[in-house]
Amino acid sequence: MIPLVPVGILSIYQTRNRGLKEAFLLVMLLVLIPTLSLRQYTGYYIIPFTAMFIGLGVWALIRKLNRPATRVGLAAASLAIAFVSAQLVVNFDLQIEPYIDDTSYTHGLYAKYATSGTILSNDGLTGSELFAVSGRSYLPVGGSTTAFQSPELLIFGFLNLSRLRIAQIPIYELTVESDSPYKLLGVQAEADWADLLDHRHDAMPTRLISAYHPTYLLENWAANGGYLAYGRTYPSPFVTSVHEDCYKVFELPGQTLWYLGDPS
Repeated sequence: MIPLVPVGILSIYQTRNRGLKEAFLLVMLLVLIPTLSLRQYTGYYIIPFTAMFIGLGVWALIRKLNRPATRVGLAAASLAIAFVSAQLVVNFDLQIEPYIDDTSYTHGLYAKYATSGTILSNDGLTGSELFAVSGRSYLPVGGSTTAFQSPELLIFGFLNLSRLRIAQIPIYELTVESDSPYKLLGVQAEADWADLLDHRHDAMPTRLISAYHPTYLLENWAANGGYLAYGRTYPSPFVTSVHEDCYKVFELPGQTLWYLGDPS
């Protein structure tokens, strides 16, 4: 029903005795336009704002109809389309990103009460589910999207605040995959995560140890001894060496938590 938004905007423009209320609605929609380039997250928060203009557009069309039965039919059809499409979208999202399963939830409870330190995961989605329950710092930040920059880097204390350098991204470089119109120079958490998993446990780069303090490995068995990213499975010398040198501290079917040792 997004095509009705321009109709709603036009109806506000044609309203007599326009005041601050109408101006506020138009400005609110205008300032949201630049955010349309910022990934699929726009779809989560844009709905309440566009819904008002969709409603105004429907109301404008209803007022132009002369027959009461046609007006009622249009209103009923609009409500039916909104309800059915909402159900379809919710069901589609649940198929792609299901709720946290019992295994991840139980694993998260163990991590919350029996661990301290950063948990390195070989699967971003599994790591984010563990974090949702335990609150423990983890890599890769961003979950299944394995973002190279994220507010979680600040939450977990992975960044030295005195050395942060912020730059604006040129407008021609913004895409639907952009998280922000700004970036931190020299920060690439996604590459650091992959770099850790591409080294053996006993040969982790000192720079990454001091930055992230990896203490545990959360292994998703689906990766078959490697790590998952962007729908692909990559071999991991790190996971292989952990199997040889480290101890399991918790295990459930499909997931294992390995203790890497004190990073200090």
